[in-house]
Amino acid sequence: MTFRIFSLPAVVLGLMLSFVGAAHAESAKPNILWIVTEDMCPDLGCYGEPQVHTPHLDALAARGVLFTRAFATATVCSATRSAFITGTYQTTLGAQHQRMDDSIAPPLCDPYQTLPQRLREAGYYTANVKKINQHLRGTGKNDWNFTTKTGHFEGNDWAELKTRQPFFAQVNFQESHRPFTSEAHADPAKVNLPPYYPDHPVTRRDWAGYLDEITEVDVKVGKLLDQLEADGLADNTLVIFFGDHGRPMLRGKQWNYDSGTRVPLIIAWPKAVKAPGRYQSGSVSDQLVSLIDVTATSLKAAGADIPDSMHGRSIFDGEPRDAVFSASDRDGECILRSRSIRTARYRYIRNAYPDRPVIYSTAYRQQMHPLYHLVRKLGDEGRLNAVQHHLLEPRGVEELYDLKSDPYEIHNLADSPEHAETLHDLRARLDAWIKRTNDQGQQPDRAEVAEYFEQYGRQSAKRRAKAIETMRQRIYAEDERFLKQIQ
Repeated sequence: MTFRIFSLPAVVLGLMLSFVGAAHAESAKPNILWIVTEDMCPDLGCYGEPQVHTPHLDALAARGVLFTRAFATATVCSATRSAFITGTYQTTLGAQHQRMDDSIAPPLCDPYQTLPQRLREAGYYTANVKKINQHLRGTGKNDWNFTTKTGHFEGNDWAELKTRQPFFAQVNFQESHRPFTSEAHADPAKVNLPPYYPDHPVTRRDWAGYLDEITEVDVKVGKLLDQLEADGLADNTLVIFFGDHGRPMLRGKQWNYDSGTRVPLIIAWPKAVKAPGRYQSGSVSDQLVSLIDVTATSLKAAGADIPDSMHGRSIFDGEPRDAVFSASDRDGECILRSRSIRTARYRYIRNAYPDRPVIYSTAYRQQMHPLYHLVRKLGDEGRLNAVQHHLLEPRGVEELYDLKSDPYEIHNLADSPEHAETLHDLRARLDAWIKRTNDQGQQPDRAEVAEYFEQYGRQSAKRRAKAIETMRQRIYAEDERFLKQIQ
């Protein structure tokens, strides 16, 4: 048989090469970019907040998936970051407290590893980016509550990424963390306050300041995504935007309510990489997601196996969660040991120190939170309604909230006969989670850990005493001026 060799027309050849190139691109590993913000609930324009300006994040959500039920596993920075960088509950790692010194922090032992370590093994370059360009920087925050010799990032310069693909890069922006310093945009008179706060100029101005920080975050995210596009990386980079835990507000950060654990989450799959079957561009999902699932999803996208020791699960594969869990433990001088399970409809909280009031706060929060002093003053003067006064009352052993009828988690149903079955079920499920995940917070702290936090508390209270008193006097004076205005 004779074979005839002939030349293909240039157009046909070009189409064939394009098809081969596209097939190769769809099989290639994507770059992975985490954009992490601090102390932020889902208070973006795409979540319906009218007093922020977030066009870049709104556009990211419009081409990705916007998750409305994403939750942190902890209510403070170092504990939640220890969890989502490993995909493992911080309580399992013994990393449940807020920011321990390396001298007492537990080592990260096998089989646990950080995501940078696992992705390096999968062929990725890893960077915790500080320098992006001359106009934009990330903070490079890790804040892990454990020690590790091999689990850190390799670089911190954005310029390295283009030649080091595939890469995993984390960029951290701190704006929504106190103090609030961004340019004013939100109108304090138009912000929507939770009903457990007193409607007061101090409250409104503070809430508007928080929203202005989110507007500033959006500006930086826009610049970052522009740089991704300019470097020719946008089409093959998986972008994941999320907050590390809830708002830096009274009854937010540090508390196991939605205001302390619910976070924004946007996942935008790149054009040149085949998306998983359940991913739908431009959609909104009410699927329950834990931040440790972001870790597992990133591993899955990289073509790596999700280890059995990892508690996170891929968001777009397998059965969705029917509950998420969170925990609060030592935060400076405050000892909480609170555990929570949150389903689509209910939240159950168990408090080891039920006599401590909701307003129970560290010296740091007394220095930084104007509402702490306002609530105390209004409470002393009988100017709080029953819902607001609960901030000054003991927490109770158990709390149960129906999020469908009570989205602000105000009406505790733990003693409601009609909800006894739900209480029993969630109590048992929380017990099972504590046992299954080997919650280290159920054991007494080592003597050196307890002493470390007690000493920190004494030093913090002494160091911040003057600033706390200055804040108290300022808020009291503002309230007195407000009273004169309304008389």
